[in-house]
Amino acid sequence: MKAHQAVLQAHAEAAYPEECVGALLGQLRDDVVVVSEVRPLDNEWAPLGGDEFDRDRRTRYRVAPSVMLALIREEAETGVALVGFYHSHPDHEARPSQTDLLESAIGYIYMIQSVVNGKASVLTAWQVEDVNASFSSVILSIA
Repeated sequence: MKAHQAVLQAHAEAAYPEECVGALLGQLRDDVVVVSEVRPLDNEWAPLGGDEFDRDRRTRYRVAPSVMLALIREEAETGVALVGFYHSHPDHEARPSQTDLLESAIGYIYMIQSVVNGKASVLTAWQVEDVNASFSSVILSIA
């Protein structure tokens, strides 16, 4: 667990003050999500421009569609599932934002790493179980 958490924290600290993003790979065993790999990905966020609500990589992340497709293909070939994603919250608490909720998918785990002044702080895990629900805190086993 500590090795995977160290990868995630190092990625979050290296990306600071921007958000990082990565994939959580593993399996579902007896209703428990077991993460066997933490894979850093590039934050491909690019604002659309011209909108006062546009954000930058300090408050947003995006995974490129080609990367998502590659992860799905890898799952089909290896049997190791894409069980969720992680991202960082630079200088903010490790709680999901409204944007996190709106852009989440049911069934995936979302880990949030708070990074304060460039140092990894609190790490939390969340899941949306229903389209009309908010995030629920979850406990993960990181192999």
